[in-house]
Amino acid sequence: MIDGSWLVVDLTLEERLAIENRARSVLGNQNPADVAKLCAQLIRQNAIQERLIAQATKRIAEYELALMFKPKRLAWWKRLFAR
Repeated sequence: MIDGSWLVVDLTLEERLAIENRARSVLGNQNPADVAKLCAQLIRQNAIQERLIAQATKRIAEYELALMFKPKRLAWWKRLFAR
């Protein structure tokens, strides 16, 4: 998967509906203190996830780059007959 297709997020219908359900429950909350607390938690969590994803993406890209330029090694049985 050197083309980056692994970066595409494909949610199932159930996952999309669960996310929408949670989002609507927050939108329907009438307590501003609860919403503010949730917002602060989401900001912190988002910052951590952004950093984690950036680090993971960089590491995966390094591995893919190394694989692209790694010299191809013959199978052991081909090396036997190449001598």
